[in-house]
Amino acid sequence: KCITPYERPVLGYYDEGIPETADWEIKYMVEHGIDFQAFCWYSPTTTSHLKMSDLSTHLHDGYFNAKYSDMMNFALLLECKASIGKLDVWKKYHVPYLIEYYFKDERYMSIDNKAVVCTFSLGTWKNYNNLGNVEDLAEALAYLEEEVMKLGYDGVLYIGCTNDLTDEEMQKVGL
Repeated sequence: KCITPYERPVLGYYDEGIPETADWEIKYMVEHGIDFQAFCWYSPTTTSHLKMSDLSTHLHDGYFNAKYSDMMNFALLLECKASIGKLDVWKKYHVPYLIEYYFKDERYMSIDNKAVVCTFSLGTWKNYNNLGNVEDLAEALAYLEEEVMKLGYDGVLYIGCTNDLTDEEMQKVGL
């Protein structure tokens, strides 16, 4: 109802979790020079193991199962409005999950052999008692980078969209 008064989307109303839909999206993007997608990733839990079924269907059900997903790469857009818990939870549960299901995938986006990781509102992890301070936030991102480098990457290229960190804090955490 919220979009009915406006023009209809090119694909009509559709479910991004359907592989056929993902194939159409890939086709349109590749034909127009777009070579990767950044998929939003929210942590569904702050205290325990993550499961595939907990997470976004547009990436896991759509893109991962699309026939033509090998025609473009993907990256993660870490949606930091969702909590990840404390630093030990990040290291014990989140990073191994991210490594196994995303960074090991040959379609994962890299620039100069650095894995691309986008972040949205990264300061939320610091400001709302998830990690607690800039030092822990910097340690969390450095730890992810160390683990990603074990896969053969030369590092991580962090791209941040945030207004909840100062310029100095962004530099400290590596954005």
